[in-house]
Amino acid sequence: MANDFLDEDINFPHEDYSWALDIFNRAIKEGNTDRLILSENELVFVIDSYMDSDELDNALTACEPVYSRFPYDSDILFRYIDLLIILKMGNEALYLLKENSATLLLFPEMNLLYAGAYLCIGKFKEARDAVSEFETKDFLNLI
Repeated sequence: MANDFLDEDINFPHEDYSWALDIFNRAIKEGNTDRLILSENELVFVIDSYMDSDELDNALTACEPVYSRFPYDSDILFRYIDLLIILKMGNEALYLLKENSATLLLFPEMNLLYAGAYLCIGKFKEARDAVSEFETKDFLNLI
């Protein structure tokens, strides 16, 4: 649902990785999610499926090992940080943002993620500053 607009690209038809979700569900029950070998696309499908069905604990269980395997994947990182913000884990979200700040400089979403993380921990001035910085950036010159 939240990611439906990403699936509208005619060049990239929606892939059905529901079998990967079944495998991940089984791994959660058996407690061995860290030993799964799934591709980035399959794992993103698993995370999105959990998010779409409001299974946020399972989404977090999926994000942690996925991020450690694919720390360079900005889609996974954004999903992980978004989830931490949704779960009101602002300090953890801020840690990931700061840890990856050099990589995220080109993404306008970075300031909005900072704002959300700051809101989670009650730092309203910092959240306002992050939004203000977002509004003043000229992202066309970053490309």
